[in-house]
Amino acid sequence: MLKDITEAMLGRRPFDLVIRNVQIVNVFSASIVSGSIGIVNGHIAGVFGPEEALDSRRSIDGGNAYALHGSVDSQMHLESSMLTPEHFAQVALSCGTTTVCADPHEIANVLGIEGVRGLADACRSLPLRVLLTAPSTIPSAPGLEDSGFDVGPAEMEALLDIPGVAGLGEVMDFNAVAAGDERMLSVIEAAANHGVFLDGHVSALTGRRLQTFRAMGIDSDHTVPSAEKLREELALGFTVQVQECMLNREIVQAMNDAPVQDRICLVTDDVPLPRLMRQGHLNFVVERAIELGLDPIRAIRYATIHDYLVNVKVPDVAEYEKSLYEYLDNDAAGAAVMDTIRTTGNLDKDTEEQLKTVLTRYTESFVKAH
Repeated sequence: MLKDITEAMLGRRPFDLVIRNVQIVNVFSASIVSGSIGIVNGHIAGVFGPEEALDSRRSIDGGNAYALHGSVDSQMHLESSMLTPEHFAQVALSCGTTTVCADPHEIANVLGIEGVRGLADACRSLPLRVLLTAPSTIPSAPGLEDSGFDVGPAEMEALLDIPGVAGLGEVMDFNAVAAGDERMLSVIEAAANHGVFLDGHVSALTGRRLQTFRAMGIDSDHTVPSAEKLREELALGFTVQVQECMLNREIVQAMNDAPVQDRICLVTDDVPLPRLMRQGHLNFVVERAIELGLDPIRAIRYATIHDYLVNVKVPDVAEYEKSLYEYLDNDAAGAAVMDTIRTTGNLDKDTEEQLKTVLTRYTESFVKAH
């Protein structure tokens, strides 16, 4: 696959697809330039000026539309959509979201470890990249609710061993953490020992209690009710995840005033099905932030590139993706499907079904080997 990209960039083979006549939004340089995008084997190989001649098997005229990065939603719950992962993926991808980090605490609250394992299995072969977290706070209000599962350090270890689970789900019992509750701290410590990121939920803490929460290694918070709290959390090194219901002009101004960085994110958290179908997904949060005055390039950056998920440690998923293309080239059926896609540049229904069969067989062999 890498050789194909090199060959195309050197002009020795055509690109599989060239999208011409687009306005390319570059969040690294904070610029928008006219040009074309060259794609090989489903990967962006390069961007080019509007006058550059590019040989391609297939070409699309972008109609001078804006070309954006895929959106990354670093805090959300699949269950809120009331859709299966497959159907959620269809909607989210159509809205430009290509990666989500999902905390399945609603499923775990009822079905425990097997519920999370089942969800992970359902997410594994989707075109949407799904990183799951291990629910940390079940029950969320001990003594005040009935639940089908309790999370302690042993359960956390088991959850983090599920392929596709990338981090600790939002720690909602922030008062217990700030008070040094042994049970809650043992859950956090179990996750920290795995070297994963630790997600937070800390709307009510400030000052020394907020610093205590941060000192536990908790990386993020998506419950930021004010501009003052946003500034305080950024100063403590939190990744601040701003959801649509928290957006107002004061918070947006604080986001404009803060240095451009990768520790500010726009997220959805919970999007019920009616809102998802009516408004969209993370694209709606971006639009709303811009309406309230957030610099458009910043808004797109905060929905597409940030450091929160950069160092995600999911050995099995990383190995799964790394080995997949080698498998497709070496497996007779896989090689035939990939050759069809490379030759035609299309994925018709029959080819898609063949690809699904190959991916299912690869996934089963991968899981069995690990």
